[in-house]
Amino acid sequence: MTKSGACAAVAAAVLTGCAGTREGARAAAPAAGIVEALAVKQPGALDWKPKEVLPKGAFGALLHGRLEEGPFDFFGKFPAGYTVPLHWHTNEVTVVMMRGSMVIGRPSQRDVEVEEGGFFVLPAKMQYMAHCERECMFLVHGERAFDILYANAADDPRGRK
Repeated sequence: MTKSGACAAVAAAVLTGCAGTREGARAAAPAAGIVEALAVKQPGALDWKPKEVLPKGAFGALLHGRLEEGPFDFFGKFPAGYTVPLHWHTNEVTVVMMRGSMVIGRPSQRDVEVEEGGFFVLPAKMQYMAHCERECMFLVHGERAFDILYANAADDPRGRK
């Protein structure tokens, strides 16, 4: 394709609304007079809570939405030397490493280290373990309910008394 042909294709996509969203449809402008509130959470206002679904030491702060149904966004943080044993999530989630790095280990595959500032997608039902050698903090987004299921029931802290 020539440069002018490529430019014409991009212009046609923009003019017909085929750019900007996954489905290729342009978002409709809000109706006159309807304004959504701007949601802002400053670092000092985050409500960090221990995460009972994870081994002791993990904390989370919900930013937006509801974990039980989605969509949602939350910060998570793990202390140095922290590992989440082999587990999976029913629904896909996306993660951005805000501070530190995280190693993602999957059965029969090479470990992948996601550096500070890195982005990764955890596909639904993909089994993996997560490890942070140094303290780490990450932003998680999901469109559907969030859960965690352990490959070994003995690793699930919810079953311990």
